[in-house]
Amino acid sequence: MTKFYTLDELMPKLDATARAYAETVADIYVVGIEYKNELFPMYTVELPAEADAMVAEINRTLDYKFATVPAIDEDEASLLEGFTFVPNKGMANIYVGKRNRLYLKGDIMTQLNIKPRTRILIAFNPAEKAFAIVKPDSPAVTNEMRAAGYFVSARKDVTCAKLFREFNLDQYEGETFFADTASLSGNVVIFRR
Repeated sequence: MTKFYTLDELMPKLDATARAYAETVADIYVVGIEYKNELFPMYTVELPAEADAMVAEINRTLDYKFATVPAIDEDEASLLEGFTFVPNKGMANIYVGKRNRLYLKGDIMTQLNIKPRTRILIAFNPAEKAFAIVKPDSPAVTNEMRAAGYFVSARKDVTCAKLFREFNLDQYEGETFFADTASLSGNVVIFRR
């Protein structure tokens, strides 16, 4: 019988050379970490897209854990004193529009790697008055959550009539919700007013 590992079990044993892998076994995919030519299986999934998403998530986690912080060159940094850097697309935000539309603005498309005509998951938390945008391949979501998917139009907006009805989002028409929190993996972004 094959032993399956957790990330918490493996992290103390790993270094920056560890990478995620996925392999086919019969009609399922086994996802895990390869380290020093040894495979440490962690999960099994049925769909190739799920396997790809999990490999990407594990690799992002490993990259974050073992990333080296570059040393700051104080002489070079002193040349930049007084300068202000402004992102070219602005802060990621959601604008609540008319006719059940949410407009994705700023750097949100890049931040979540969203392209027009792709599907995203959108949720609303009425207690916090906050939106969540999640990639459908995120390992954090259940199949029930994946049903909350909406397609991004070529105009970078999302029509979500059911969400508007459920939470009476018309009351927020004309308001902007800004990116407040994001997961390390980049799969989840929370937007607040």
